[in-house]
Amino acid sequence: MEICQRCNKRQAITVIGGRKLCEHCARDEIIKRVKREIYDSKQFSFNDKVAIILDEQFRPLSSILSFIISKACYKCKLQIEEVIINADSNYINDAIWKMIIEGEKLSHKIKILPFTSDFLLAYLIYTISSNDSNYLSFARSLVIFNNNIFFVPLYSTSILELKGFAELKLKWKDILFDRIYDWNLSYLKENFELFHTFHTSIQLFKKKSCKRCNAFIDSGEYCQRCNKLLTSLSPLY
Repeated sequence: MEICQRCNKRQAITVIGGRKLCEHCARDEIIKRVKREIYDSKQFSFNDKVAIILDEQFRPLSSILSFIISKACYKCKLQIEEVIINADSNYINDAIWKMIIEGEKLSHKIKILPFTSDFLLAYLIYTISSNDSNYLSFARSLVIFNNNIFFVPLYSTSILELKGFAELKLKWKDILFDRIYDWNLSYLKENFELFHTFHTSIQLFKKKSCKRCNAFIDSGEYCQRCNKLLTSLSPLY
């Protein structure tokens, strides 16, 4: 049995920051990590309304996100609400787009997106193989646009590091993305600190941003999804 390298008492179950940690210490390290992001953002205030925006595929992360955020900002007494979005599509980009577009409509001050570092790494690889606009602009803790505040508390935390809260298995409707995601987890499970090394690569994809959903685009003012939406909303005369 391997002993936790922080408390030197309990059995280690995961690795965080290069150290093998027990369930209790692993939870504490993740909460402290998110707490730093919250306070560095300077966006959270007492009694703020916070929405955790989830497509059904992200649903297993809901209770964990709510617990982590409430503990990380316990003095704020946040009003946290779960908002489920139905993407009506198997494609991962459609799901992300719908979460952002519907999130913009909410009156909540802070909108939480459930993207983990393993998800974002798989999405980076997925984006390379796709000609679609992409949402790598959300691969950071704080994104502010169109008077909306989107917070991504787990952008630097993988589900492997969340074992202190629960052992999760996420499944994606997008077959190509699901294969890439599973490959990443199986390939990097023995060295999952690599989930923290891809953020600089995202700068290579930085282009113009869609004025409506903040996706990276090659040209124009809107991505193809927002362009289609705005066209459909235009009057017939």
